[in-house]
Amino acid sequence: MGKASFGPGRAGTVAAALWLAALVALAAATPALAVDGQIEVSQAGIEAGAGFPHTISEPGSYKLTSNLQVPPTAAGGILITASDVTLDLNGFQILGPGAADAYGIRIGGAAVPTGVTIRNGTVRGMSGIGVHAVAAATPTSANVSCEAVNAIGNGGGGLSLQSGGAAVRCLARDNTGSGIAVTNGLVRECVAVNNTGDGINASASTVSRCQAIGHVSPVGAGIRAFRATVEDSACTGNAFGIRAEESTIRGSTVGLTSAADAVGIQNNLGGLIEGCTVKGGITNQLAIGIISGGTLIRGSSIVISGAGNVGVQASSGTHLLDNNIEVSDGTAIQFGSSDVAFGGNRIRGQSGTPISGSATAIEANIINGARVAP
Repeated sequence: MGKASFGPGRAGTVAAALWLAALVALAAATPALAVDGQIEVSQAGIEAGAGFPHTISEPGSYKLTSNLQVPPTAAGGILITASDVTLDLNGFQILGPGAADAYGIRIGGAAVPTGVTIRNGTVRGMSGIGVHAVAAATPTSANVSCEAVNAIGNGGGGLSLQSGGAAVRCLARDNTGSGIAVTNGLVRECVAVNNTGDGINASASTVSRCQAIGHVSPVGAGIRAFRATVEDSACTGNAFGIRAEESTIRGSTVGLTSAADAVGIQNNLGGLIEGCTVKGGITNQLAIGIISGGTLIRGSSIVISGAGNVGVQASSGTHLLDNNIEVSDGTAIQFGSSDVAFGGNRIRGQSGTPISGSATAIEANIINGARVAP
């Protein structure tokens, strides 16, 4: 009688091989956990799993370990439905276009995700919005931050961060629509360039130390603000530099270099323009330094060259105090209502008619070099 064999036999070998294959497949489909505790997200891992869009449904720290190329049939790149998520793009890119109106990163869920941070990478060429924190519809999100995120060439806008969002040190360039849009939040140290809508659109928010360049659409502005604060920011080559309502604008500079008709700063329905500078000139076009409706303009400098241009166009309720207004060959101040008060200004315009219309002088002004008492 031969010795009994206790080996696995052929059936056992096949079973072991199947078990090993299943284990390998599971490992490929499960995000890897990096040494630093971050969960790794990659093109290969997504394709081996549920595919695009890749859903992050648990709190935690995640990072890309490769570029993500969103397929042309996919609705988006990454969908975040959980709160308390940090997604480090790790210098990589999420690339479109994806399907029609596809997003790069979307934050929204029935439980209203909050405390989400996205940082350090690029969302490029999506057919829809680059990064979209959803509000005003289900699913919704709140308090989403983007830090050092580039949104470039997206078809529905760059960064749209609603309900307490923040964009810090971000770039929005060549997007169709607004570069950066924030509600009840913050835009700080960001740059917006050549977007077809507004460079930065801020509602009930603060825009600080930002730049907006080359937004020449008649319906767009370098920075658009509604009941917002714009401070220490710079706009150049836009059809409207800063276009605002009921807002505070401080310490900001606008350069008028657009080839089209241009306005430096417009602030209507009340508000403040303080310590700002509007400068430059446009040949054979109309340039207006500041358009004001019911706004206090104080301690600002408006210096414009070019025939027929206007320094300040002031309508009812405007107050002009302690400003320097110079238009080399045009009208320094154009009053649209007698319900305007001005005083302490240095005003220089074309010889004979530096001021158009009438207003109430509450202090002496220096007009074309001569002191004019009230």
